[in-house]
Amino acid sequence: MSLCIVSAFLDIGRQGWSTFPRSINQYFNNFMPYTRMSHEMIVFMDDRYSKELELLCKDAKHITIISINRDFMKEHIYAYQQLDRECEIMESSKFKQIIKHRLSHPECSKPEYNIMQHAKVDFLAYVINNTLSSAKYYAWSDFGYFQLPNRFSSRPLDLNKFDLDKINFQGINMLSDNDHDIMYTLTNAPERVGGFFYLGNKDQLLKYQQLYHEVCTDFHKMGIVDDDQHIMIQCLFRQPGLFKVWNLGGWHLAYNYFQQS
Repeated sequence: MSLCIVSAFLDIGRQGWSTFPRSINQYFNNFMPYTRMSHEMIVFMDDRYSKELELLCKDAKHITIISINRDFMKEHIYAYQQLDRECEIMESSKFKQIIKHRLSHPECSKPEYNIMQHAKVDFLAYVINNTLSSAKYYAWSDFGYFQLPNRFSSRPLDLNKFDLDKINFQGINMLSDNDHDIMYTLTNAPERVGGFFYLGNKDQLLKYQQLYHEVCTDFHKMGIVDDDQHIMIQCLFRQPGLFKVWNLGGWHLAYNYFQQS
């Protein structure tokens, strides 16, 4: 069974943020474990840094780099086409009042941050729809996934450990009845599922993309926005049969849990 991992990086200026900053060098350092893997990987990379990434990946023949910029995003990535609406909501006094205690968090104050979270499934769909890989299964994995050394496994992922009839999410904490309430999740930000990694087949992921867009649209109609983890929770409630949640009790544990024995 074949697997293609998809990731992306667009510089949204995080190195200059006053809260939750991260430098370009940190992102590159966190990316490096991917170069030691064997799975096919497609990385959409900000064209300002493509040459640097190509140099870092010169011996990683399993990695394909596709240069992107904001023009590419506007043309091909549905989430990015919603940036103006995301900005409008974040700047509204109504939304700011709802999340006034969380204004320092990027999902409440940095529109392009949210858009890049929502774009994950669109990048996967772009790879699938343009037949950029012949893999049977596809996984999203954040460019900066490996912030800590213990998040990396030197062994490949074992597809037999996943539920291949569903989209596999990594859970952080168990879902509760409160999570059905969108406003509860918006204001409390409980840690339930992680958008840093998920895996499924082509048909499942395209269904997920459509569902994801529907939830984002409904949020916009309500005059609210949030990050991918909240959207994922609502997708789970709307179509539970599409997903399998592996509650592993922490962040970024997928590569260790699903590694080959």
